[in-house]
Amino acid sequence: MNIDELVETIIANKHKWAYEALTRIEADMKTRIFNEGKDVQDVGLGKYSPKYAKYRQENSKQIGYKDLEFDGDLRRSIQVGTSGDRTVLGYIRDNSRLIAQGQEKQTKKIIFKPSASERKAALETFKYEFERYVGSK
Repeated sequence: MNIDELVETIIANKHKWAYEALTRIEADMKTRIFNEGKDVQDVGLGKYSPKYAKYRQENSKQIGYKDLEFDGDLRRSIQVGTSGDRTVLGYIRDNSRLIAQGQEKQTKKIIFKPSASERKAALETFKYEFERYVGSK
């Protein structure tokens, strides 16, 4: 493959490869935040207040650590999509963005940004897709 073909390949496939990389970030972030209850530095988000912990218990939710999940709306709202000609990771509902910002303010932690390891995994995914495609030509 010559350089012109390589450039054409990159232009033709950049959204597909970006989608794969951002899907990796989405999955890793959701696991960190909602399954592990951790911030961008991989530190726990703390505990629920006694009043809210009681409310969660009454609704059969775990209270061992703050996982920011009650009914799944916030988790489901974080998705990969497009904005103009860009592939992006964001919220499909503005209310979810506001909830996420409120949680970061309340905990004084950065939560809803990709961590260094999540960004690295996404870059590895992008490179894998690129190499797989180029290697098949």
